[in-house]
Amino acid sequence: MSKITPDPPVSPLHRHDKNSDRVFAHYNLPPVEPPEPYKLPESLFQIRADARSEESLTTAYELLESAAATAYESVENLSGANRKVVLGVVHLIELAKALVDSALDKRGVDHP
Repeated sequence: MSKITPDPPVSPLHRHDKNSDRVFAHYNLPPVEPPEPYKLPESLFQIRADARSEESLTTAYELLESAAATAYESVENLSGANRKVVLGVVHLIELAKALVDSALDKRGVDHP
């Protein structure tokens, strides 16, 4: 199978040949290595291993309430398309809150 686009050219900074190695050796410089890509940490927050599901759901609900309050406050200062976008975010937050609420209600019934 043939590709529609060709491979990108190799960067000359990352190509090693005898001449560049000789220049580096003359000036006593280490060879040029490609920089390592920056890696984001896996997570900025960690959940305790002993956290119960109900505690996690309750905390998630409280975070969603805070997000909704922030979004409602932002809506008051916006107009036009930006206002509609933030109202869409509010709607998504309300849906997530309803799901968490439902899970909490079921947890309360399952585990008295």
